[in-house]
Amino acid sequence: MTNFFKENFDVLAPVFCELRNTPKEMNSRSQIENLHEAYINELSETFMAKLGKDRLYEKSCGFVTDQQIWMIGVLINYLLKNVMYFDH
Repeated sequence: MTNFFKENFDVLAPVFCELRNTPKEMNSRSQIENLHEAYINELSETFMAKLGKDRLYEKSCGFVTDQQIWMIGVLINYLLKNVMYFDH
């Protein structure tokens, strides 16, 4: 993710700065890249902490959206009809 951000900096940096409300004095490329990398690391650590807590209580680590439910149905139909060769 950080490499993709660095490769497409000119397009992604303004959007990232707007979403994160970065200070106006933070305008150099290296500062913004460092801030983005810190944000990605924070997200990763937060996710892993919550995942560990969910494992502790044996709960699922997330939720399934409507689009994911639809995609699961498509994959099940593909599995049954094309992979396992069931006609019913």
